[in-house]
Amino acid sequence: MAEDLRFNIESDKTTIHIFDTTGKYKKNCNEDGWGTPNFRVTDISKAELEVFPPEADTPIIIDLYPSLPNDNGIGFEILAQDLGLDEITSGVWKFTYLTYHCPGEEGEQIISSTCYMLLDDVIECCIENRKTQADVSDVSSPASQKTVELETLLENARWAACKGDRDAAQKIAKYISLQCKCCL
Repeated sequence: MAEDLRFNIESDKTTIHIFDTTGKYKKNCNEDGWGTPNFRVTDISKAELEVFPPEADTPIIIDLYPSLPNDNGIGFEILAQDLGLDEITSGVWKFTYLTYHCPGEEGEQIISSTCYMLLDDVIECCIENRKTQADVSDVSSPASQKTVELETLLENARWAACKGDRDAAQKIAKYISLQCKCCL
C-alpha cells in the first residue's frame, strides 16, 4: 500500500525543495514503493506539504499535486515568498508530507510522513562571512573568539537536531541568529 511514504528536503536562503523518495515498487527491494501491488502514483487525488517554520504552531499548506508524488525523483520548489517569508530562516522546521488516495469503495485514505530539519543556511553564511573578515593574526581578539563560539554552537545545533533534540537545536539556532546579522 506504499504506506512508507518517504521524502527529502533540501534548502538554501531562498528556496526549499521537496523530493518524494518513496520510489517504485520492487519485490524484495522496495516493497513499500509506488506501483502494483501498492498504490500507484495515479491513484493519488491530492498531495500537500504542511510547513511549520521555526516556532510556528500553524502550518503553511503547499499544494504539491500533480507534481508530487512521483517516482522519477523530480522535486518541487517552494520559494520563501510562497511561505510569506523574505528568506528561509534558520532554525528547526517541521514538514508533513500528505498524500490522499481514492482507491474506490474503501473511501479516501491519507498517508503522511513527518520530518524535522535544522535549516541553517543563513546562520552558516553569517559565520562564514565573519571568518573571512576575522583578523587571522589575532585569534585572541573578541571578534575571532565570537566567531569560533558561533561556529562551535552551529555544530552543536546540528548535532542536537540529528539526535532529535529539536528544542535545544532551535534554542541554539535562535541564539546564533541574534548574534549574527550579516547575511540578512
